[in-house]
Amino acid sequence: MIRNNTRDMESEGLAGDFFLKWDDILINAFRKDRDFKKKLTNSSNIAKYLKFNQELFQKLSIHYKIYGSKRNPVINFIFPSPARERTDSIADELFIILQSICLPVQKRQYDSIVSFAGDFHCPVTKHAVSRIILRLGIKKEVYEGDYEVLIKQFSYVPIVSEFYNTIFWLLSKFKIIPLGDLQNIALIIPAEKGLLLGKLNIRSDVSADYRKAFSTSIKTFVDDEILKGEEQVSVKDTLIKIFTQTTQAIENPFLMPSGMVANIDPWKNMSSHCIFYLSQFMLIKDDIIYLMSKENKNSDNKIFFRLDKAFIKLNSIFDKAKKESAIADNASIGEIYEKLDALYLNSMLQNNSES
Repeated sequence: MIRNNTRDMESEGLAGDFFLKWDDILINAFRKDRDFKKKLTNSSNIAKYLKFNQELFQKLSIHYKIYGSKRNPVINFIFPSPARERTDSIADELFIILQSICLPVQKRQYDSIVSFAGDFHCPVTKHAVSRIILRLGIKKEVYEGDYEVLIKQFSYVPIVSEFYNTIFWLLSKFKIIPLGDLQNIALIIPAEKGLLLGKLNIRSDVSADYRKAFSTSIKTFVDDEILKGEEQVSVKDTLIKIFTQTTQAIENPFLMPSGMVANIDPWKNMSSHCIFYLSQFMLIKDDIIYLMSKENKNSDNKIFFRLDKAFIKLNSIFDKAKKESAIADNASIGEIYEKLDALYLNSMLQNNSES
């Protein structure tokens, strides 16, 4: 990976300014939403509120969707937010987090929609923000308060980071790879105009048997111009192609911090998405692992050989579950969910961990 470690004080200053101004923008938006919602008194105003909320928050979000029925709609949107608490994975550096609000519109007992916010646990450092500003040449836009290009670079962070967290949790929980081999693994996440580079973090205060013990953090950014002519270009394009595939039948659990979707079996839903995404991920596995190893120059390369075998092992377990459930190799996410015997998959993973 080509690196440019030259500091740019102007970009760093603009990043700090963005943190302050973006916080004010969000506070003002939530205040407007609260005041507008107070004026609504009956269900006939649902359409009016949906229109207002979308006009207010869609331009501040990297993902915005309304689903459910007309009588009981649910709004789900994801937005960057300056962090108010420190995290061990970032130490003392300023960072932003990606938050999701999943709002049942009919629910009345709340003061602010902020009470429905959830955190994806994938902090983005101030350094990464300043690198985006510098390398995309958007100093003027950021100075003038135009943050559209900046925040769009985070569009794939929630879904890809949640995929990584889930896959590495499965690899550890079912003893496919030792937990120690996963600590600080470098991660590659696509952005609209480049690649975000981060690492896997494993919380010491939470048992590794739990998915929430695994999180990611974004450290820096490289733009498309730096990637030209290298293997990173195909990796980025393929990752975007993989993670823009979804289904209308069920909501994507990787776009929900809790992984929970109402009235949907959470394990089956998560497994269906994991099976599909990993099967596609395997097509560029060698390139991904190669980039991970380049980002970990001081690490033992044997770890990446073991990681390669672990991906193959997990994918083979998924393939056996598909075969047992009569699922075609080219099945969509919806088709996998419809046919998957999730209990059989769970027993296979349990048997692997006990062997």
